[in-house]
Amino acid sequence: TYKELQGKTIHAVRVIGKEIGVKSPSTLKKQELIDRILDIQSGKVMPKFSSSGRPRLGSENIVKPKKETAILEKEIDKILEQTKLQILNLISK
Repeated sequence: TYKELQGKTIHAVRVIGKEIGVKSPSTLKKQELIDRILDIQSGKVMPKFSSSGRPRLGSENIVKPKKETAILEKEIDKILEQTKLQILNLISK
């Protein structure tokens, strides 16, 4: 929530921002970052994940968008099932 984020240090808010997909969280001021986190959590804005930047130090304060995670898990399961069927077809020939 807004009050919880406001009570955290800028570093902790940046970690949360990076984890949920805020673009360039280290360049934003604390208030801007909080606003973007809340927009992503509410579904107003889609997250943008990046593999660049410094790796995070720990897994505390991680907030993952549930909707995006569920969609990705379904897509991964579908791809795995298709791959499994293709391998079984190749083996049975």
